[in-house]
Amino acid sequence: MASFYATLVDACCRAGDMGRVKEVLADMEAQDPPVAVNAHAYSALIEAHAKLGMDDARKGGDGAAGYARAYELFVEAREAGGAKFPPSRAAMHHLT
Repeated sequence: MASFYATLVDACCRAGDMGRVKEVLADMEAQDPPVAVNAHAYSALIEAHAKLGMDDARKGGDGAAGYARAYELFVEAREAGGAKFPPSRAAMHHLT
């Protein structure tokens, strides 16, 4: 079930539909038992938030909110699963 939700999260992130991402994450939490966010979903979320930061910076903003959220998600993933949740190479690229 986690891989199904991770694919949904990834698709919504790639489409830039962060509102839908929130709905999917809420649905994951509402399941009995709750569906945990896996490495695939964390990587998609990190990439999406970093991209939001880059888009903001291109428009003249500082991009701080997007980058900060991407880093928070990285820390959350590490705390949730340590080495079991290595972010993708692309996600790590956005954090450096």
